[in-house]
Amino acid sequence: MDRCKKTLSTSLVGGMGMMFIGTLVFNLIPGQMLRVFTSDPQVIAIGTVGFHFVGISFIPMVTSLIFPVFFQAVGAAVKSSLLTVVRTVVLFVPLGYLFSRLGLNDFWFTFPVTEVITTLVGVFFYRRFMAQQK
Repeated sequence: MDRCKKTLSTSLVGGMGMMFIGTLVFNLIPGQMLRVFTSDPQVIAIGTVGFHFVGISFIPMVTSLIFPVFFQAVGAAVKSSLLTVVRTVVLFVPLGYLFSRLGLNDFWFTFPVTEVITTLVGVFFYRRFMAQQK
């Protein structure tokens, strides 16, 4: 368990460091990245807004992706599966639909909201799991 906890913390710190770089890139040069794929100004304008929202979701995405791996490693497969289902089925798809009803720019809220809520659920599961280990 100690090795798994240490690996979790190392993964979180390393992942957040890398994702911080991704966040900076997505927020500082979205147009340049999008121009690799298209020259259509409308697509670039839509994608620039999207990149800003997706970029800020990178930091909480680290925990929402690493917690399921931690739970698999310690034999808590149900928690791992629940987090994955919560992230993709319970949150992302319904929130994407709801936000899309408000407009294209509002759709992008799906990404950070999904990742933050999944992170909070993951922290809740982690705390309960660690309390049961004592």
